[in-house]
Amino acid sequence: MHFFQRLSNISTFKFKSSEILEQSKVRNSTLDCLRGIAIISVVCVHSNQYSSFSNFAEVPTFRNLINWGVYGVELFFFISGYLLNSIYGNQSKPFNNYQFWVRRLARIYPLWVIFLIFQFILFMTMNLGGIPIAKNSIGDGKILENSMMILILTLTFALWISPNLWNTIIPGGWSIQAEVLNYLFFSFFRKQRYFCIIIFGALNFMTRNITYKPNQPDIAFMGSTEQFLGYFLNYLCISTTFSFFLLGAICHGLITTKERKNIFDILTFLFLLISILFGSLPFGNTSEAIIFIFLSCLLTHFAMKLRVAELILGKIGKVSYFMYFAHFYVLIIIRKFHEFFGFTNGGSFEIYGYFFIYLMLCLTTCYLLGLLSFHFFENPIIKFARSK
Repeated sequence: MHFFQRLSNISTFKFKSSEILEQSKVRNSTLDCLRGIAIISVVCVHSNQYSSFSNFAEVPTFRNLINWGVYGVELFFFISGYLLNSIYGNQSKPFNNYQFWVRRLARIYPLWVIFLIFQFILFMTMNLGGIPIAKNSIGDGKILENSMMILILTLTFALWISPNLWNTIIPGGWSIQAEVLNYLFFSFFRKQRYFCIIIFGALNFMTRNITYKPNQPDIAFMGSTEQFLGYFLNYLCISTTFSFFLLGAICHGLITTKERKNIFDILTFLFLLISILFGSLPFGNTSEAIIFIFLSCLLTHFAMKLRVAELILGKIGKVSYFMYFAHFYVLIIIRKFHEFFGFTNGGSFEIYGYFFIYLMLCLTTCYLLGLLSFHFFENPIIKFARSK
């Protein structure tokens, strides 16, 4: 079956108004494969860093190729936009904001809280390292004096108010906060689709002309209008990250039979795509991110023709959310064992070997733990939320 036909399977059902819940229960194997590619890419980047392969100067081409894995996060945004538009994008169907938020939070919030607790325990006791909890993050107090405030900000996905907190409390937490903001913007997008695309496209075009000056007050967006816009557009990259979400949502519209003939959808898609090139990302650049997403879709197309590849990527993609959180800690532990036994980085063979050992151990461990988490923790919560 053609890639886009497979991808659009989730949106080709004919629903009555009471059947939208059933639609959200359908798992799309193509999207799971894309998730698998996204999480493997992200783990590759961090395996590169923790294994010290990134410091090996003799293999710049391979190392730079691995670093493209940072765009796995933008691929996640793309997938999320596609999926939500396929479920909730039809304006003629009923949309319940309460149910939407209950189901979205049921998916992302439990693990967010679990790993927040885990991070605080590590900080207070074992101090394994990794991404530390920021000191002097709010005001002039120390971390222990501000722990309650930081806890509240983390639980409410509001760490973005300070550049010292944004990506420090939970490893990789910046992308989860961006995803929650995407959910907020999605409600607006669903009602005012074209207007939303024009607004965020215009913000992308503005990004290169607006700068953010660091070392400003802790509440970073307090100050001039330029400082405010610079923080959100150039530092947090809110407009660009949501644009990748929008890209997925628009792609869903374009590959469905009904909207394929709408020339205005094609024009707005091109407008948004071009505007993204002027935007900025927290890590990497937008043109490479677009290429990465395209190549990931192409790779998924071929993977779907190979049962083994589809099975492996799909199973990994199914537990990718847990793996995203857990892989940081698994890599820290692998690194600690590496240092404890005194292995040294010698020639190129050892460097390559360590990278792949880190990668395979991390993927295997995270996948097995992810299966337990999904079946005994995440899935029961998701089913409970769907019943509401």
